[in-house]
Amino acid sequence: MNAAILIATRELRDKTRLFLTALALAILPFIASVMPMLRQKGDPNLVVTIAGILAFSLGVGTSVILGATTIGRPLSDGRLSFYFSKPIAPASIWIGKATAALIATAASFAIVALPSWLYARGEWSQTWSPIMTSTLLGSLVVFFVMHAASTMVRSRSALLAIDFLLAAATVGAIFIMLRPFAFSGATRLLSILGLILGIGFVLVLAIAPAFQLAFGRTDRRRSHAALSKALWPGVAIVLLAGAAFVGWVVSATPDDLSGQIVVAQTPATGWTFISGRALHRADYQASFLIDPKGGIHRTGPMWWSAAFSRDGGSVAWAEPVNPLRPREMEIYTRDLTRDDARPVATGIRLPFGEFVLSDDGRRIAIDDGHTLSIHDLGAKRLLFSARLFEVSHHGNMFFVSPNLVRVIHAPWQTRAGRDERVTPVITEVDVARRTVTNTGTVEPVRTSLCVASPDGSRLLFSRNGLLVDGRTGATIARYGDIGMWPAILRDGTVVVQKKTTIAIQRPDSAIDVALPGKGSAYIRGEVAPGKIAVQHGGSILIIDARTGVIERTYAHMQGPLVTWSPVDPRPLPIDTGRPLIVREGRHFAFWNPKTGERTPLGIGQ
Repeated sequence: MNAAILIATRELRDKTRLFLTALALAILPFIASVMPMLRQKGDPNLVVTIAGILAFSLGVGTSVILGATTIGRPLSDGRLSFYFSKPIAPASIWIGKATAALIATAASFAIVALPSWLYARGEWSQTWSPIMTSTLLGSLVVFFVMHAASTMVRSRSALLAIDFLLAAATVGAIFIMLRPFAFSGATRLLSILGLILGIGFVLVLAIAPAFQLAFGRTDRRRSHAALSKALWPGVAIVLLAGAAFVGWVVSATPDDLSGQIVVAQTPATGWTFISGRALHRADYQASFLIDPKGGIHRTGPMWWSAAFSRDGGSVAWAEPVNPLRPREMEIYTRDLTRDDARPVATGIRLPFGEFVLSDDGRRIAIDDGHTLSIHDLGAKRLLFSARLFEVSHHGNMFFVSPNLVRVIHAPWQTRAGRDERVTPVITEVDVARRTVTNTGTVEPVRTSLCVASPDGSRLLFSRNGLLVDGRTGATIARYGDIGMWPAILRDGTVVVQKKTTIAIQRPDSAIDVALPGKGSAYIRGEVAPGKIAVQHGGSILIIDARTGVIERTYAHMQGPLVTWSPVDPRPLPIDTGRPLIVREGRHFAFWNPKTGERTPLGIGQ
């Protein structure tokens, strides 16, 4: 260690000119700030800007030059043998020289930046402090990278081609590891993985030169070979550690999900889509398709949700196609009637938007906020596209028939509040006739989100309790202030939440069901003819909509969510004999609402 200190001290004495240059550069911002052509003499912003640019340039430039010459130049000039003629350990030589180079880089940077920081501390903290911190850390990395690159280039060895291939493979491996996080928008995980890889690579680059000097000594080619033998195995270990971390993150199962979980299911064929943040995995969004046998099929990141066809035979979702442009997505579909079916890329690109399948899954309608387009998935043909909305909007839509799409839309609400109102408009697009018709307007409501009757003939707006005609928007009934998840049953019964009660409005009677205990209530929908599921606290209540009697209570259970799409407002067709997905604690299971039987999910491919 004493030898390393002596070497570092000697090296720093040799860099006196560098420190004098830095001192001269530190004065330049103040000279520039008093030039005659300036209106404001000594402008702090000007001083800080010039000093920041000079400090950045000198810091990076010094790290590049010293990284390439600290060992590389003595090795090329044959002067490195001086150190090996003394009883000095090779590691001490590297530690001493590297420490001096890094101190010189940081010192030259500080000499330029410190006077302007003392002069205009506020401007530094607002603008340049993050940049300067990054510069210092970046200079550390640049120094070690330039040392390795200089050693390889100066050797003029054929090993350089192998180094190039290994470096390219390393970049490719990093890209592959980053893809799952980039496509899912997991910025925190990208930072964590970058930190793991960055620290690992810097440690390898910092340690490998000690082996270079120990086994390569003064011969350039031997030095290159020794550096490569230490460098690339170390890089491989870091890559394996990063790959293990990525593998652990993406291995999340449905039981690992936490927080707000999106569940969409189609009892017609028993398939379910589940998506949510994975527990202990920062901001990673995991998505799964669950088949009727309980098999778990991992998918790419499905933003928003999946759209099932009404017959349950198809599913569509959107995945980002470019990690640098996460809002650009492509529609994927899958045939749910075949166990061996694979996801199919449709080639349909869209910005961040909403979409819905026709009842038979053969067509898809896409609303990007301004333009509505309708595609034939089988023929891969665009059937209709037009800019229908002048301002970005939010609402619902569904296929009334294969050739007719109904859209309930309203401008985005810019402020939250009980007095903020929007006016939903009902528009129908006839694909066969290529016509667009505004069929009705709804009176102002607080939110354009609504649920529909199974046939789409009536709409019930959340929070507002306004029941209207599904085509004309004419008001049919008012239920006052209600919760966010009302329901219209197949027999026409309207079910809404009012504070601590569930209000059931039948054609011939009205029933208020008092909920036991405290806690929020959410109407999950009709799970059997005349039977509704209500999430109340941590339990599921089964209520007979004809009598208002709470028939059964399933404690410690969440779900089911008896809607299949955040866009199509119509309820699911049920009575298929297939169970629904629920969650008990952290575990998902199939649940039969008639018998209460629960079956754990299996693991599929």
